[in-house]
Amino acid sequence: MDRRDFLWTVSAAGVGGAAAMSAPRGTSSRSDKAPAKASPQYEVAVQNVAAQSARGGLPFVLSRFANDYVQVMGQKRIEGRPLATLSPIKDVVFRGFVGGAGAHADDRIDIAAIHRTRDGALMRHEFWSHRTQRLGGTSAPVTFTIHDDAFVGFDVLHTNAQGVSTQATFTFAAGGGTLLNPGIYVLAGPRAATGLPPELERYGYTGLPRAPVAQQGLVANDFAYLSFVVHGEWV
Repeated sequence: MDRRDFLWTVSAAGVGGAAAMSAPRGTSSRSDKAPAKASPQYEVAVQNVAAQSARGGLPFVLSRFANDYVQVMGQKRIEGRPLATLSPIKDVVFRGFVGGAGAHADDRIDIAAIHRTRDGALMRHEFWSHRTQRLGGTSAPVTFTIHDDAFVGFDVLHTNAQGVSTQATFTFAAGGGTLLNPGIYVLAGPRAATGLPPELERYGYTGLPRAPVAQQGLVANDFAYLSFVVHGEWV
């Protein structure tokens, strides 16, 4: 397969046959402890990813939620010198799934990665899902690698407890969208109170790899979310 094609290096696929997750190239496995308060090397600047709706109004939002230099790595700042070029090859680590208070516990979520091959064909890899325990449970963490020139985006299918499905593709460079830049990403929704996606700009960053979205008050947030990290290398 050409380097511009999707570089599939899954190390864990899901409940029922998943392997243990390994760390991506150039990084090490990290704990769920927050970074030390003495060195808050992160910035929160929520950037929503555009979605192309395929069926219904998907009640989810996908955002680049924060840039944590300790977790993401690859963000080199060289005094007096221009920054190097960011490699088009990125490691992506899907980490934790966090439930919400009163959120739709019986809903189903299916995520597929879409890439474009050299001959222009679109390929689809279904790699993550969430079900109730009786229907298989939630997929384990998963790691894979993408190339900016080939990665189209993430296709998300949501089916609520009544069996109504909505679907959309969040697009990146090869699909006409933005680059999949290094950072902490969050796919969240729907809110139990409104049935709509949450406004992630209103929430703080915890620094926890598997649960980066801060609660508002003592009650858990009323939406479920999935977090993943994109690691980049400067060349």
